[in-house]
Amino acid sequence: MSLFQNRQDRTLYVHDGAANYIVAYVMQILLQFLFTLVILTTMTSEEKNAFQTTMAYTVIITILNELAFGFTPLAYSKVLGQNYYKDIGFKKKISIVQILMLIVIAIALVLAFMPISNIVAELLIKSGFNSNALSSIVISTPGRYILSIFVMCLLPAFAEETIFRGMVARAFSRKNFVFAIFMGGFIFAIMHGNPVQLVHQFAVGVTCCVVYFATGSIYAPIIVHFINNLIAITGNYILYYHPIDIVPAYVFIVMTIVGLILLVAALYFFIVIANKEASLKTGVKKINYIFSKCFDNNKLQKEDETQKAIDEKIQESGLEEMNEIYVQEIDNRSQDERLKGRRAMIFALGLAIAMFVINTITGYIN
Repeated sequence: MSLFQNRQDRTLYVHDGAANYIVAYVMQILLQFLFTLVILTTMTSEEKNAFQTTMAYTVIITILNELAFGFTPLAYSKVLGQNYYKDIGFKKKISIVQILMLIVIAIALVLAFMPISNIVAELLIKSGFNSNALSSIVISTPGRYILSIFVMCLLPAFAEETIFRGMVARAFSRKNFVFAIFMGGFIFAIMHGNPVQLVHQFAVGVTCCVVYFATGSIYAPIIVHFINNLIAITGNYILYYHPIDIVPAYVFIVMTIVGLILLVAALYFFIVIANKEASLKTGVKKINYIFSKCFDNNKLQKEDETQKAIDEKIQESGLEEMNEIYVQEIDNRSQDERLKGRRAMIFALGLAIAMFVINTITGYIN
């Protein structure tokens, strides 16, 4: 029960990130189950099958999912007696230049990884995967387009970034930022449960982690997430009125190359702008230093000052023996934290991968 006790501070541990993901996933499944129960008890089999192909069904399921993602951090904070929302970064502002660069980053993401997603989709269909599982809702009217922007762009951007960047990735960064970026991106991709989206959503998750840690503002990944979804929705709407039958292979190749170059360059300069003092010439080995300077500089500085003050008092009082006991206690706590983190990560990844496999198998059976 030590996990669910009131803490002295708002520190998020690795197992907190894994726990947030697990709780959100369970809540998501529970809400969908309850909604399915309502459908089964109020509709005939034919009505149910017809309803599941409508936009209303997609909208309701999406809202339920985002409620699970948005509510989980609040519930977790209440259980532990801490306001973790306070450190997510809702009060951290970003500049107009950064906003413009985030838009460029989102566009580059789509250019680089949309062709790859299309190739994966074609391969899955040829291997026997149900094409209906790959199709998104048809956006055929201005009203549907506006509704889709709210339900499929705005809600996911706020709810999913709050939990996956503000809680999960931030908790994983306690281990290190490289781990947080790639594991946060992987869990975000697996969460979607669709093999078609795996590569693209992993790229989106990794990119959102990078811009979040570079600024400390949750609005940075929210903008990238929103623009990414908005491009997909807008493309769906345009293609309904102006369908494209065949796109030459070289167009996809050029899009991917241009998109990757633009994405890497935009991210590089975005981090430089976010942290003018850090040098990026030393490469990935310095990434923890760069992001710690950008993301949590004030907290790290306060921790250093507090530790120096404690060390000075210990030296002045001559309590070296007591200090050794204190250090040993801290080391034991650190080992306990690592053990909890490993166990929680194994459980979270096991759950995510199991659900992903089930969804993939279902795509081949149905």
